[in-house]
Amino acid sequence: MITAKEAKEISTTLSTDDCMKFLEDKVVSAANKKETSIIIRSDPYARWMYDISYEKDVSQGREVIGKLRDLGYTVTEHYEEHQFVDMGLKISW
Repeated sequence: MITAKEAKEISTTLSTDDCMKFLEDKVVSAANKKETSIIIRSDPYARWMYDISYEKDVSQGREVIGKLRDLGYTVTEHYEEHQFVDMGLKISW
């Protein structure tokens, strides 16, 4: 039996390729609907820009964001605060 720590690592560790594939699927789906941007609110993506601004260790986030920008996408933080905070990774094309 694996330990709880090992199970957590398996379930929470994403490769950069996994992240890019996830985001590509979202972009293609939105582009097919004639949309020009998406906001990813699921973790870990939603916190990447926020965490980068506070200099936390988000090296994978920096790598993926860099790849997206190299491909011509605009990547920004989506952050709105009303009664609750709405935050995410906004990708525009």
